Amino acid sequence: MRKVLLLIVAFITLLKATSLDEMYNNANPGEGYDKLIILEKDSVYSGGFIQDVQSVCIHGNGATVILSNSPILIIGSNKRLDIDHVIFISEAIGINFLDFKNDSYGNIINNTFYGKVDSINYLYCIQFEECTTNNSLIENNIFNFFGAGVFYYTSEYGTDINLNISNNDMWNCETPYLYWGGWTGFPVPFIPNPGNQELMTDPKFVDEASRNFNLNNLSPCIDYGASINYQYNGTAPDLGAIESEYSRFIGTKINGEIDNNLTLDKSPYIITSDITIPTGKSINIDSGVVLKINTSQSIFVNGELRVNGGKNDSVYIRNNSIYPVHWGSIIFNEGSSNGSFIKYTVIKNGSSTSTASGVLSCQNDSITISNNYFANNSLSIFCGDGSKTKIYSNSFYIEKEFCGIWAIYCDKNSKILVEKNTFYASSLVVDSADIIVKENRFMGQEYNVSQQYWLLQLRNKASAHIEANYFQNNYGAILITESTCRGYNNLLINCDKSFLFSGSTGLLSNNTIYSSGSGILGTQNSNVSVANSIVWCIGDYSSAIKVFSSSTVDAKYCILSTFFNGENILYENPLFANQDSGNFHLTINSPGINSGTTDTTGLSLPLFDYDGNVRIIENRIDIGCYEGFVIAGTDTQYESIPMNIILSYNYPNPFNPSTSIQYTISSRQYVTLKVYDMLGKGVAVLVNEEKPAGNYEINFDASKLSSGVYYYELRAGSLVQTKKMIYLK
Repeated sequence: MRKVLLLIVAFITLLKATSLDEMYNNANPGEGYDKLIILEKDSVYSGGFIQDVQSVCIHGNGATVILSNSPILIIGSNKRLDIDHVIFISEAIGINFLDFKNDSYGNIINNTFYGKVDSINYLYCIQFEECTTNNSLIENNIFNFFGAGVFYYTSEYGTDINLNISNNDMWNCETPYLYWGGWTGFPVPFIPNPGNQELMTDPKFVDEASRNFNLNNLSPCIDYGASINYQYNGTAPDLGAIESEYSRFIGTKINGEIDNNLTLDKSPYIITSDITIPTGKSINIDSGVVLKINTSQSIFVNGELRVNGGKNDSVYIRNNSIYPVHWGSIIFNEGSSNGSFIKYTVIKNGSSTSTASGVLSCQNDSITISNNYFANNSLSIFCGDGSKTKIYSNSFYIEKEFCGIWAIYCDKNSKILVEKNTFYASSLVVDSADIIVKENRFMGQEYNVSQQYWLLQLRNKASAHIEANYFQNNYGAILITESTCRGYNNLLINCDKSFLFSGSTGLLSNNTIYSSGSGILGTQNSNVSVANSIVWCIGDYSSAIKVFSSSTVDAKYCILSTFFNGENILYENPLFANQDSGNFHLTINSPGINSGTTDTTGLSLPLFDYDGNVRIIENRIDIGCYEGFVIAGTDTQYESIPMNIILSYNYPNPFNPSTSIQYTISSRQYVTLKVYDMLGKGVAVLVNEEKPAGNYEINFDASKLSSGVYYYELRAGSLVQTKKMIYLK
């Protein structure tokens, strides 16, 4: 009796069904589409439409569309049709792509297609006719009808079938994928892209006869889909138009205000909507906890947040999907407690919620962010007005497809410490803020060459102390615009432009610059003092120091590759140990040894050089970022860091009797960390086990060893990095 009533209700609803063509004609632009059609949940619509504008999107929300013999037809070049979460009932063609060429494509995702098994017509759910599109995606759908799921035909035989098809259920389809080329012979089946994980099994609807296309709890389609940019339950999206309430998920869902600590026994946590830490409340996140955050959802901290990842057991904060779809931010609101910190945490695929926000957004507070691994975030850290954030020993990675350039943005009136971090394909921007940038590694990547970005930008009356950093980039290293910069002991390698001052003042001492481009540029009324520095630019059109537009550069006791009118300037080859392998230590015969200024007044020189060795030896400072010399051929060569592992310089160095060694791995690897003496004899094994991705720190105690030079070597898979340290009793 219940089924009869449901059928009666469905029939009455159909009589009142709104035409899909009417919805199309009344639709407005939205989400980047010319026509954005949003259907109402549990509603029924009739008929299709012919699309003749550039782009159309249909968000179905589980609504039903009765197509009968009136399909959705999209025609021509440079067109787009995206459809998701629609139940289509048809007896002929459902969606027809006609003469799709050039930039045309369609994304047919998470829909349910249903047709009578005993229909007299041979159904084509999705039909591509005379198409050459390369980008169309057919994913997470359920096809339940007699006929072909996807029918591709063309007048030219042998045309490539350029479709991305995966994670669909082709139930009751006589031929899931059918191809007919050349208009001769008969259509033949084709196989979609390998590894597509197709199902061909009963989806187990709740009640197919009454058109209830919800999935029951035994459905194989639950959690079987490929990840998409829509919210879903469980570990993966379901197939079909309606996300099930059931899931194979084991864990804890949280939303709204949270009052309890996040513990390992209830991990993973799924954040399904924004959560808030109330004022006066302290929340701890235990080591090993995993947070999976749905698209665009954020954490608002009005109280205190303590993320307690461990050296060997990181916290993971990431998107709740397989694909890198962005979640929102962790926002420390103004007035929140200053006891918040985040340490030993992997933070991936986050996105700032506005131009003035980052994945970690710190406003007028004192937050400590240390030993974390940031990957593929649009902007990792934003330091807002009045922030006193400490950022040290973190790693920042940006992959090509995300195109995010800024790792850290420091805004007005903030006072920031950025120390011992590694930046890959990302940059640090300082806008009207005071900052200390010390012992960081800035590494540009080849896929970002066309974007022409600077690794470090100072602008709008920023004030920066820049000491003992490493810069390597195909475009620019440090851009100083209407700001003040003090730079000591920095090493800048293969940067097309190393220092560029525009309307700014600067004091540069004991830097080493090696480049095929330009070294130090002064423009727009800048005033710069340069001392004890090597600027060796070897390109055909390069200049060590160049001055424009009423600027002044005062240079003294420097080694330059091109002429500049300064005091005690040397134009001799600096005799680096091995610049081809990245070793820019000076050899014993270098003209830079004991050739720096005898008067250090006003230079505010640091106590140590780039390696952490004591300045000054023999009562006279050396030129360049290193103090002392090496014997050519005996020193360990320095290399550019591979993408997968990072071995940092130990600290302190020299040391007595212990020092800290930090390293980062970007994926689970078997890791060894060993210490060797000058003869290559192993003296200590610090790590010898499999490690998950993350940042690690280990202490090395040399109290039982003799004074001298030692090497420490990190191996992870096939990758190896080696560094030198000095033990002084």
